[in-house]
Amino acid sequence: PARSSVKLVSLMRDSYVEVPEHGKTKLCHAYGYEDGGPQLMLETLNNAFDMNITEYMTVDFAQMASIIDAVGGVTVTLTEDELAETNKFIDEYCWENNMPTQRIEAAGEQELNGIQAMTYGRIRKGNTGGDWQRTERQSVVLNQVFSKATGNPITLLKFLHGLMPNITSSMSKADFWYMGLRTIVHGMPSMGHIRLPLEGEWQYGTTSDGMSVIQFNDNVLAHHLHDYIFNDITPQAIED
Repeated sequence: PARSSVKLVSLMRDSYVEVPEHGKTKLCHAYGYEDGGPQLMLETLNNAFDMNITEYMTVDFAQMASIIDAVGGVTVTLTEDELAETNKFIDEYCWENNMPTQRIEAAGEQELNGIQAMTYGRIRKGNTGGDWQRTERQSVVLNQVFSKATGNPITLLKFLHGLMPNITSSMSKADFWYMGLRTIVHGMPSMGHIRLPLEGEWQYGTTSDGMSVIQFNDNVLAHHLHDYIFNDITPQAIED
């Protein structure tokens, strides 16, 4: 609130970090362990990158689709490869949930519903840019969701009302209404996005048990993270 901004930071799931009580492993494992989940993820991030995150919000695939539908879907531009991968997982998702498929008809600029956009944000294989490009697709979807949700006060309040049943969060309903009212009074904050680690500051590695991980300097990443969030400095990737 002090900076009137929302800052999205994508941390790569294969990042090699110290997970409390589990040693060095992939960042995503902090959430997946039986004794893990949101709290272990927060503890891992706080310890690794000198943060003090206290609140969390999580959504599963179905919840994300519902949130996107609540704002009327999003518009994205798909490549042929993205189209093929997205439709493959749309078919899989619809089959698993016993519903008719909702395939996207063509590449290019398309209006996507919740299931289509959620699936578009999941893909990372089939010549679609891996996990790195996936974070960019997710930021495109989230930016549109936030922008449409805050288009006017009535839309925002309806969105918040529909959002709460579709998330798991440490925050209370009062917290959500406070954020909504603050946005109505002060206007929609600006929004930015970065992906960490930066290009030129990481490398692939293999652990002793054969696990492929992304290695980097924790202190350098923490410095970029603090600069971005607290000092309004957007770090730049190192050129080859």
